[in-house]
Amino acid sequence: MPVNKKQRKNYALRLQPYEGSLLGEVVDYLNGLDRDEANRQIAEILTIAFLPLARHKRGASDRVLRASTLESCNALSQHAHFLRQVVGVSVELPLEREVSIPQAKSAIKTAKEEPERTSQPPKSEFGAIDDGLDNLFA
Repeated sequence: MPVNKKQRKNYALRLQPYEGSLLGEVVDYLNGLDRDEANRQIAEILTIAFLPLARHKRGASDRVLRASTLESCNALSQHAHFLRQVVGVSVELPLEREVSIPQAKSAIKTAKEEPERTSQPPKSEFGAIDDGLDNLFA
């Protein structure tokens, strides 16, 4: 039986947000998931959001930085599309229309006052994080 010579990395994180805060809502969502699923989703979003920065700080080549940045941007765009589909939000605003801060706050307040959806969102379409984002949306 072959011995795995890769060493595991460890990063411990303890979040204790205030109840009713934005991060508190996220923690409630994650606590409602199976532990393995929550860990998988956290690992995916951290990799997608921070892999290019980690590689940049480490001094990776321009080719590697470009590829990982483009893949991460694509994955973030796909995640945004996934979110819009799950919650039923369409994007019909013209690009040149600016939304003021009061308008944005009003939209957020209205969204919070609407009844919550009871169905669980489908499993994330992101995957292959351990494969270095190579086959994310193949």
